[in-house]
Amino acid sequence: MFKYCGKIDDVELDVENNFLDGSEKRVVFGPGNGFSDFMAVRDFRIDPGVVSTPHTHPWAHCITGISGKGSFVIEGESAPIEPGRWCYVPGDLEHYFQNDGDEVFEFQCIVPPEGDVNPNKK
Repeated sequence: MFKYCGKIDDVELDVENNFLDGSEKRVVFGPGNGFSDFMAVRDFRIDPGVVSTPHTHPWAHCITGISGKGSFVIEGESAPIEPGRWCYVPGDLEHYFQNDGDEVFEFQCIVPPEGDVNPNKK
């Protein structure tokens, strides 16, 4: 593997901090992997039918659709997330995501380092 490039599939699964059954989580960029001081880029792959728990947190985050079909629900409004679509989630707004299709829904989520936590553990 080239030192500065690679495949997302080769990034180790983050089993310890994955907060959603029926999904895979990898931290593509973050502490110890290129962006230790200002962001973490996480890649999520969510199985069909999976819906996350509604939650809030103080940090904002950005979402980019990679494959499949899903949606983000922010303050009760649903926005489709598919390849080529993005979503900005301001801090302190209730939100959740779900897989709306019959294949794996993959998206990348960018958060500050303190945001790479399990929102279900408080």
